[in-house]
Amino acid sequence: MHGWLPPGELVKQGVPIIRFDSSQAKQQLAQKEAALLSAQASLEQWIAQARITVEQDKSDLSDSQAAVETAKLEVTIKALKSKIDGEEAAIAEKVAEQKLKAEEATLDLHHAADQSKMASLTRLREQAKADVDLAKARIAQMEIMAPGTGLLTFELNYQGTFGAMPNPIR
Repeated sequence: MHGWLPPGELVKQGVPIIRFDSSQAKQQLAQKEAALLSAQASLEQWIAQARITVEQDKSDLSDSQAAVETAKLEVTIKALKSKIDGEEAAIAEKVAEQKLKAEEATLDLHHAADQSKMASLTRLREQAKADVDLAKARIAQMEIMAPGTGLLTFELNYQGTFGAMPNPIR
């Protein structure tokens, strides 16, 4: 215990009558608040990076779709010129279609990974927030307030081998 009001004092309701030393708890709170800020910053940084990745994936997918359309057009044009050119263009079209499928698979993979990472970082942030809230609640319990206005008195409270402890009385 850090301190308490002396017996016989006139106290008003809501005034602290017993205060435990909360310096260590406040230091832990500061550490937990720093961890919360770090978790929030990591989440925000990841969200920004995920947006960049999504835009890049969209661009790559669009490029692959355009390449497929161009390859289809080449097949038509080259097939009109010669059979060999048409077959080469058909092969190029199949390659472009495979690249498009690979881009679509990459997009799906990035989306699944993004969802998992988002959930993980959100859980870390929520755990850090819960730690901060718990530390604040513990600090709040380190002060006992007067339940009502009146004279403060204490009685000795013998508890086993621990000796006499002040026992606040209303």
